[in-house]
Amino acid sequence: MRFAGVGLVMLAAICWGITGGIADILMSKGWDPLVISFYRGAVGFLGFLYGFLCALDKIGSTHLNYISGPYWRVLV
Repeated sequence: MRFAGVGLVMLAAICWGITGGIADILMSKGWDPLVISFYRGAVGFLGFLYGFLCALDKIGSTHLNYISGPYWRVLV
């Protein structure tokens, strides 16, 4: 667990590169960069919101018992 943070940063960089490649493909097909940025932000916000709600479940404020735990945190 000592280098878990480094691994997560590397995973984030890989995901950032993959989404950048997908954005390049979409822009070559005529998509507007603002639309691509909006969708990337919206998907990220939904993931953050779900992770936040799962964190509230840990302290008893809500009852979302499915897909909560460390594996979901890595995905978000």
